[in-house]
Amino acid sequence: MAPKKKKKTTPKFTEKRISSNKGKKLTKKKMGRKPVYKPSSKKTRKIDRELVEIYENRDGSMPDMSSFKSRGKTSIFRAFITLAVALVFLGSVAWLGFFVLQPSLDFSQDDVLLTVTGEDNIKVGEEVQYRLRYKNNQSVQINDVRLEVRYPEGFVFSSASKEPSKDTGDAWVLEPLKEGEGGIIDIFGRFYADLGEEQSVRAFLNYTPGNFSSAFQKATSFNVSSNDSIVKLSSNVSTEVAKGMETPLSFDIEGLGDLEGEIEKVYFIVESESFTKKESEQEATSDDLLEWQLDKSENKQTIKMSGSFDGEDKVTLLAQVVGVLEGENIDDGFVLADETIEISLVETNVATTVIINGGIGDLSVQPSEKLHTSVVVKNTGETTLEDVRVRLVYEAPSANRKSILNWSKIDNPSKGKINGEQVNDTTRIGELTWTKSRVGGLKKIESGESVTIDVVLPVKTSNNIDLASFETFKGKVFADVQYETGGESKNVSSNPVELLFNSDTELEVRDKVAQEPNNQQMYTITWLLSNTFHELKDVAISADFFGDVSFDEKTTLLPPGGKVALDDSKNRLTWTVDTMPISLDVLAYQFKVKLHKPNAGQTQLTSKIRLEATDTVTDEKILKVVEALPLR
Repeated sequence: MAPKKKKKTTPKFTEKRISSNKGKKLTKKKMGRKPVYKPSSKKTRKIDRELVEIYENRDGSMPDMSSFKSRGKTSIFRAFITLAVALVFLGSVAWLGFFVLQPSLDFSQDDVLLTVTGEDNIKVGEEVQYRLRYKNNQSVQINDVRLEVRYPEGFVFSSASKEPSKDTGDAWVLEPLKEGEGGIIDIFGRFYADLGEEQSVRAFLNYTPGNFSSAFQKATSFNVSSNDSIVKLSSNVSTEVAKGMETPLSFDIEGLGDLEGEIEKVYFIVESESFTKKESEQEATSDDLLEWQLDKSENKQTIKMSGSFDGEDKVTLLAQVVGVLEGENIDDGFVLADETIEISLVETNVATTVIINGGIGDLSVQPSEKLHTSVVVKNTGETTLEDVRVRLVYEAPSANRKSILNWSKIDNPSKGKINGEQVNDTTRIGELTWTKSRVGGLKKIESGESVTIDVVLPVKTSNNIDLASFETFKGKVFADVQYETGGESKNVSSNPVELLFNSDTELEVRDKVAQEPNNQQMYTITWLLSNTFHELKDVAISADFFGDVSFDEKTTLLPPGGKVALDDSKNRLTWTVDTMPISLDVLAYQFKVKLHKPNAGQTQLTSKIRLEATDTVTDEKILKVVEALPLR
């Protein structure tokens, strides 16, 4: 049975009135049960029809429009909310992917380890070691690993436990590092810098994680300072001197022999605006400069000079040892050692000088040597000096309360009064005093005049004392002068002269000759080396032989100790002994040399025989030269 068609009904309309106030609800005006329509145009009826089609329900009825509410302009707000939600969602996804799904890309300080360790307070010129440690603590492999180091200024690379990729020794290309892998590189070199300077070693580890396309860098540093040096500088300069009076200065430099090849030249420099040099034992690099080039091969050297100071009450003198690297000049050098000396200048009417063996500086002496001493007293003022008293003091090593100086053999022409005093178990003082009763010139010394007093005092030998019983090896000589001037009594001291007592090493040369057929001569030569005071090291005795000679190998190559070397090009024979203890007081080396034919005009078989050795106690070099052997 076909469904009944619903009867069309005419919809009821409600007139709407829109309030002029936005946001308020729309109101409706009710009409009567039978509304009255005004005639409308064709266009109006078309609009009504379209409205019905838009609002009618599926069953053809009209909705109850009284329940409609005005919503305003909500589309913009809705779009904003949608956008915000989308951004939050995308941010969450990004965070999840970066920090959760890929935790290996969290590059904190714990991801890759890099450290530098070593000695933080180093000696200038000493070999140093730096250790680089690196490790990958990430969960992924790191690639393109490169390690670079920036050394402190003055560091000279020598070697490393892993061969660097550059000749400069400051870069390494490493293998990829898996999780937990790492390594160590030890770097060796020498550090040359000014004393007191602070610098740093900086290291950089560049790498790229396996799941990331960008490169990263880990950096670290290690601070170092140079407050010490293998080179030592000490001075013997009086801290109180008379203004304008000639004064000795002596400087000892030790440790140069420990410097490696990186240091090409070493200089000793003195700086003072108040000091004027008069002379020096070593030749300076320039007459205008207080600058001397040192012998780098000599472990200990001494620079001696004399001069005068002028200025106010106090002056400053700066002494420096400067090392220069290969290819650089002195202006770019490093201060290996320095010393600043404050000197007080005093006004005086008397200049007192002690001269020993022709010099006013420090002196190295040996047993049996004589100390020719002169005391010079000069009136540098304008008034007369009266009742002058001169005292000369020798401070020397002592053993069993006896001095190493042989006072019983003194040559004392001015008859100075001698007095002795034991200072301690190892030091004894002996002094001589002169007054006007012994030296007439001391009664009055007029302005510009001077008085000189001479004394000769020898050093004892092993024949009159056991030299091995002495525990010390240093001494000192100085003088003081007391005088009257203008009714005042004054006192002034001289320059001190330091004494260094070296070993009593002696070399005696003996020879015998026997005639051979064809006018040839066979010489039997003996080098007799003796020593009883201090142990020796690096002993070397050498001589050149002239003419057509040949050495008897049976005797020449069999020394009593040490080694023998022959230089055929110069016919030079050298006998070397590493050490000679005092328990071995004599070494006798005897060998034979045949003279086949002398050179034209030849009068000597050998050159002068030269002995070189080092005293292990004083560390002083000993040099002895014996006269050449003549032809028989």
